[in-house]
Amino acid sequence: MRIVIARLLYINIGEPTTSGATTIVVELLNRLPKFQVNVGLVELLFKDEKSLIEKFPKVKENLSYYREIRLRNKKTFKGRVIRYLTINSSFKGYINNLAKNYDFVIGFNTKNSIIMHYLEPYITFPLYKHYINLVKKTNIIEGTVWFIKSIDGIKKSRKSNKNICLGKVLQDVLWRDFGISCFALEPPAGVDFDLINSSPALNGFDVIHVARQGFMKGTPDAVKVVSELNLSHAFIGPVDQGFSMPQVNYLGEIPDKRRLYGIMKGSRVFLYPSRVDSFGIVVAEALASGLPVVAYNIPAIKYYFGDCEAVKLVEVGDIQGLVKGVKEMINGEYKNVARECVKKYSWEETTKSFTNILQKLKKEKT
Repeated sequence: MRIVIARLLYINIGEPTTSGATTIVVELLNRLPKFQVNVGLVELLFKDEKSLIEKFPKVKENLSYYREIRLRNKKTFKGRVIRYLTINSSFKGYINNLAKNYDFVIGFNTKNSIIMHYLEPYITFPLYKHYINLVKKTNIIEGTVWFIKSIDGIKKSRKSNKNICLGKVLQDVLWRDFGISCFALEPPAGVDFDLINSSPALNGFDVIHVARQGFMKGTPDAVKVVSELNLSHAFIGPVDQGFSMPQVNYLGEIPDKRRLYGIMKGSRVFLYPSRVDSFGIVVAEALASGLPVVAYNIPAIKYYFGDCEAVKLVEVGDIQGLVKGVKEMINGEYKNVARECVKKYSWEETTKSFTNILQKLKKEKT
């Protein structure tokens, strides 16, 4: 008889975005059953949205339970209102009943919910400025809803003893700035070494910037750097809402990981001037591909990669520092050093850490 140490239900609402958070969720869902965690998944989607299973079909092989609930509406304002009403009525009743069969729930508020923190809360003080900013980016109704959700989320996290956050750096920030205590997932993420090693090197570029294209990940700064250096370059990744891509060699999103890793292997420098991060999965993937990295000296990047000789860190906003860093790294031989730096970051270790946290939380319940 197979031993089960915990039962976990994950709720996905809406089409999952391409992000580090989604990658972590997918990797955990794929691996947790091997660590004796029984996993169920429920998805609520508009009719024109792709499900998590459609994007990552391998996940379904490892689930003990799966259900997809698809609304008839499209992702319009009217559709969002209908989804909001559905979530707070029939869907809520269904999940609360289903949750009785699980030790923990992620992605929906129930009595046994775990709150996952992938980044520090998107909130600014004073609160009235935060509210005005949200309304400007959306509209009066959606802005108000987002504002209420932001405040409510922080209140719930402060009261909860079941918060899990990505790593020690985020753990410190959440406690210091928001009064939220959490269990730190260490390492916060990993690298699929087998897939990277088996991916053939492709024709690459002098400089690549792989990230969600936008202000948070430093895309405008990366544009300034490649413009000044006049090197072959490529920008890769989905575009943040409200951000317009400049005139650069933009390859779009590359969902085929083998192709992405092939480009990394064939390139010379990975430029990553991100201003916000809890770990930096793409930094780890670039290093595992033998690619040196030039990045901003933010806490998480410094903590996890700062001691690597294949990583050059400069202060946030220092464009000339980035330029100098690229020039320095582009002519060096860093492949072996880069790969050595990330050997300790495996998805197996991340899953083991997550499983240990579940066991601690389960023990506290009894």
